[in-house]
Amino acid sequence: MKQLRYAFLLTALCCAALIFACAAQAGSAPFTISVQPFEDESTKIDWWYCFSEDRYYLFLPAGTDTASLRLFFTGDELTLNGEKVKNGKKTGLLTANAELTAESGGETYALTVLCSERIPAVFIHTASGSLDEIHRKKENKEAATLTLAENGGLTLLNAPLKHIKGRGNTTWYNAIGKRPYNIRFEEKTDLLGMGAAKKWSLLANYFDDTLLRNTIALDAARRMEIPYAVDCRPVDLYINGGYLGNYLVCESVQVDPERVDIRDMEKENEAANPGVDLETVESEHDGEPGVITEGTRQWSVLPNTPPGKDGEYLLELDLSTKINYEPSGFFSSRGQCVIIKSPEHATESQVNRIADIYQAFEDAMYAPDGVNAEGKSWLDYIDLPSFVNCYMLLEYTMDADFTRTSFFMTLDEKTEVFKAGPAWDFDIVFGNFKDGTFRFLNPRYAEVWSIYGNEMQQHSLFYCLLQFPAFRDAAKARWAELSAMMHGAMPEAFVSYYYENRASALMNFCRWELLPGSAFAEKARYYEQKVWSIWSFLGDRASALDRGFKDPAALTVMKDYIDERRDNEMDAADVTPAEERTMPPDPLPPVETPQAETTLSAKTVALAAAAAGLLLLLLIPVLLLRKQKK
Repeated sequence: MKQLRYAFLLTALCCAALIFACAAQAGSAPFTISVQPFEDESTKIDWWYCFSEDRYYLFLPAGTDTASLRLFFTGDELTLNGEKVKNGKKTGLLTANAELTAESGGETYALTVLCSERIPAVFIHTASGSLDEIHRKKENKEAATLTLAENGGLTLLNAPLKHIKGRGNTTWYNAIGKRPYNIRFEEKTDLLGMGAAKKWSLLANYFDDTLLRNTIALDAARRMEIPYAVDCRPVDLYINGGYLGNYLVCESVQVDPERVDIRDMEKENEAANPGVDLETVESEHDGEPGVITEGTRQWSVLPNTPPGKDGEYLLELDLSTKINYEPSGFFSSRGQCVIIKSPEHATESQVNRIADIYQAFEDAMYAPDGVNAEGKSWLDYIDLPSFVNCYMLLEYTMDADFTRTSFFMTLDEKTEVFKAGPAWDFDIVFGNFKDGTFRFLNPRYAEVWSIYGNEMQQHSLFYCLLQFPAFRDAAKARWAELSAMMHGAMPEAFVSYYYENRASALMNFCRWELLPGSAFAEKARYYEQKVWSIWSFLGDRASALDRGFKDPAALTVMKDYIDERRDNEMDAADVTPAEERTMPPDPLPPVETPQAETTLSAKTVALAAAAAGLLLLLLIPVLLLRKQKK
């Protein structure tokens, strides 16, 4: 048995050594390469190693002059495709969309250079030079600087950021690597022509394999004139020299003359409590200790409340768990969670007044005749056009969140009227259902009602409103006004966004390896098919709603459709690949796709040999044990 123990110990040591050697061989290089596409050092970009391809990538922003690109490397010398290059000097050898071979110190490295097109680039450098602390906890903040490149030149240089921090919930905790962020400038700054503000959001679109769903949905919101509609722009994001992918720079949902233009109650609360740091005050609620449930109200403990009862507030309908992360909010008697976004630190009296008005509104919605105990109708509490427009957007996009989460509205306390908007959060729309109940859906689900008459949405605000003929009639009339735009302008805009975003999107999916296919061209083709599915959906959905608003029975209710699919399981039509179709022609030349090498590199061979050696070492104790038994 002593011999067997020694064999196990020797095997363990050898395995550890092999694993360490493989990791060192596969994940690092004896030298590094970086490039500087623009004159300022803040735009310097490091190469990135793709383990699955055993290849390095340089992801370059739009406007890069690859014929004269400044290159830096560690080590004594470097050759590209056999030609020597000088450290820190410009070279024209880094050809985009071509397979290159870099050689230094007797080692060779496969290198591919990809270059974005048409969209700006954002370069952020954190004070620590790392994202480790920010990624450790979403609430952590760190100072940084931001540089912006547009049309081949720098339009913003090293602008100070008060902080960069994590944002979101589902994406933040479930995304692998590519996370969303919030940034705050020291001074109000105009980004990409969207108006001056301090706060901005960087959406990762991690769960969207087209990166276009938020863009087209927010475009529709602006065209439909939903109040305080959010503007956005796609960018290539680089942080601390590393390429993080294609992101969507969005106006943050905040009270500001350039955003949600209502009274800033947070500032009024600050003014009423001089010397009090609102960020440090505690929150209390009127429920049982540690229990927040129906009817519970939560507020910030402030000594003073501004006088008067004519405030203006920004509210968000959200999931029940979200209140645990917010200073103030409440639950209605039927369990609807409402987060008070402004003032973020609402006082007890403010929370009570807002909650009382919302409860009266909810009571009217659930009353058979639409009138609450005070004799007020549900129509008395809402700005009807804004709610109808928001319903149109949610129904058109088939937003899986509906009004259960990420639904914003404002409240004018003086008139006790809610106004819907701004629209926000459109990751799970246009068929982007992969898990849970919605996994039974297939492309034909464009023929169903998303909210109208749908029992599975019985806790949705719009499900309640749609029980009333007045709301249904207003929705029908509004769709008649929107139909031509949904058939024409929206698909055309989507095609434009696709061609604007395509080169960056392919870089993004190469960086994060989120699309199937071993070759770059295969990933590009898969991406095009996914984009086509949304483009096709836009037309199918508009046609379906044309029929549905003429005759509601023309469309199936989503619950009935899903129940039928669940009972009958998925049929061949659900899994048959879509026909190969192409998008409308691009006025500019298509993106070239480099061909992957078919030969195995030295690193790949070495890793395979190491794996085989590891397997043999693992067999040694087994063989010895069998011998011992004999």
